[in-house]
Amino acid sequence: MIHKIKILLIFLLLVFIIQYGCSKKEDSVTSPENPEPTFTLTVSATQTNINTATFISTNTETMMNTPTNTHTITLTNTHTNTHTNTQTNIMTETHTNTPIISNSPTNTTTYTQTATFTSSSTNTITNSVTSTYTITDTFTFTMSPTNTLTSTETSSPTNTPTNTATIFYRKIVFTQYSSGNYDIWTIEENGSNKMRLTTDIVSDRYPAWSPDGNKIAFVRNGNIWTMDYNGGNLSQLTNDNASYHPSYSPAGNKIAYVKSPNYNVWVMDADGNNNTRVVYNTTNTTDYGVPQWSPDGNKILFVLNGDIYTVNIDGTELTNLTNSVEEESEPRWSPDGKEIVFVKIESGNKNIYKMNLTSSIILQLTNFSGQNTSPCWSSDGTKIVFVTNKDGNYEIYTMNSNGTDYANITQSPSNNEFAPEWSPDGEKIVFLRNIGGNAQVCVINSNGSNFVRLVTDDIPCESPHWQP
Repeated sequence: MIHKIKILLIFLLLVFIIQYGCSKKEDSVTSPENPEPTFTLTVSATQTNINTATFISTNTETMMNTPTNTHTITLTNTHTNTHTNTQTNIMTETHTNTPIISNSPTNTTTYTQTATFTSSSTNTITNSVTSTYTITDTFTFTMSPTNTLTSTETSSPTNTPTNTATIFYRKIVFTQYSSGNYDIWTIEENGSNKMRLTTDIVSDRYPAWSPDGNKIAFVRNGNIWTMDYNGGNLSQLTNDNASYHPSYSPAGNKIAYVKSPNYNVWVMDADGNNNTRVVYNTTNTTDYGVPQWSPDGNKILFVLNGDIYTVNIDGTELTNLTNSVEEESEPRWSPDGKEIVFVKIESGNKNIYKMNLTSSIILQLTNFSGQNTSPCWSSDGTKIVFVTNKDGNYEIYTMNSNGTDYANITQSPSNNEFAPEWSPDGEKIVFLRNIGGNAQVCVINSNGSNFVRLVTDDIPCESPHWQP
């Protein structure tokens, strides 16, 4: 670029000289005294280089458990080249006029012309370089604090809670003679919390629990009543003075009972409504006790004229199961409803039998002389408790449900015992023991251990039954 400028300036200068010289030559061609004009050409070139370097450094550090330093460096180089070309052309002309007449002064005229040409060129070059790199540093911190904090937590509550395990004692309902009549009582299986539930001037007998253990049905003056387990909410269900032996259905919504004089079976709702006779017989005059509900609640097992029957709760399908010349009594359903046990009188002896309701096969479970009565299934159906006097007095025995492994669990040769019943969990047996001429409520473990006399006031008791 500078070279081109120089050539241009020289070209312009030559043009100027040629034009100017021609014009002067015409004037002085005849005057050799005039010297040639003198030209002085001064060319000046100035170059200014400006380099600007800008460094921008961005440092971003993220410190976690393992600190990571990310460094970003941006390098910007800005080069600014400024070229300034200055050309100064100085032309000096000197004219000397010498007159012919010697006395005339000599005139000398000098012309000086200066031509300055300035050319400026600026080039700016910017280079940017960005470099990013990541450095992962692993630091190990060793802390040696000036203050050492030791935290010791000591709990000294004002109120210290006491965790007490609650032991559930199942209740037993029974009747006890007092002041000329029987009343309903309950007592816990460990002998505590004996409670009198009824205080009427007439006798209250034959108590029966509802399946949920919240209600008790009983007989007062020949009528069925119900009350809460604590004696509250008394309600009379029948009003015929001829109703006995109430029994709750497994669902608790109905009650079966017998009515004299023929002791036929009746069924009503648990509130006394829909009272219906399901068995019609005019010849029976014997009270055979409590009608028994099947485990599924569809049938009732009972005794009529010395035979064992079943009937649907609507009165249909009346079936004589034993139909024998011997007298049978005390039938009980097995827990699964597939079998029954009962007592048969033969040649003056009472023994316990079992019947399969599907095959009608009867198996004799006891074969002792004397009285073997009151059979009752264990809750799992594997054992049967009963009363026998085969050793002289009446004692409580257990046996397997197939009639094997007899065991005297009370071992009380001086007392008579009767009315045994398994606890719902199969752990214990409640029964009556005649002590001093009075039947007292007692419990014992099913293996014969831990005998407890619950009632100790020497007043006659009846009908002990476990709360479900």
